[in-house]
Amino acid sequence: MIASLFDDVDMDVNGFLSHDELMMLGKATADNPEAWSEKENKDFFAELDLDNDGDIERSEFIDFYDKKFPDDDHMDEFRTKVKKMEKTAVELRGKKPQAEKAQIERRQALAEVFDELDVDVSGCLSETELKAMLGVSTNDSGAPAADDTNAKLFKEMDKSQDGLIDRIEFVKHYEEKLPQDKMEFLQQIENMRACAKKRLEEGYNPLE
Repeated sequence: MIASLFDDVDMDVNGFLSHDELMMLGKATADNPEAWSEKENKDFFAELDLDNDGDIERSEFIDFYDKKFPDDDHMDEFRTKVKKMEKTAVELRGKKPQAEKAQIERRQALAEVFDELDVDVSGCLSETELKAMLGVSTNDSGAPAADDTNAKLFKEMDKSQDGLIDRIEFVKHYEEKLPQDKMEFLQQIENMRACAKKRLEEGYNPLE
């Protein structure tokens, strides 16, 4: 749940929270949003930035809110508030330079694919899940790759070496590997979605 909350706030899908993104979170969850100030935001940022490196990483965010919210009921209420950030997020993206907006759109498209693949909503994909849902392939035809190719690709994607692919690892890998041409990129995205949809229609269930 907390990892999903991070994904809600990480609007540009870069794996870190900026001051602007944290400002949206602060305003969305404060008792008096209009009173949420730059100083409060700066203090909040420092509180979350546990290693003081100037970035709020996923692990820092999870550690902080894991202590703050003892159960899912509290998290559900909190995430409902966070959903109200959507309008502000759109406005924020509209102020980005065109090149950066295009990059964010790529990341968001990939993040949406990840969410569709993450059928059990665990926030991660195992090697078995990724292979089952995508028939993981590096070629343009969409044909399933051999098992050793799948294993090699999974290892390449699993930067944290924890045996799982999280949303950021998935996005960063395919952001680099998929074509830069917009139409070709979108076609690859549709291929991924079609493959995943077919597997689900065939009855694939990662919980079984």
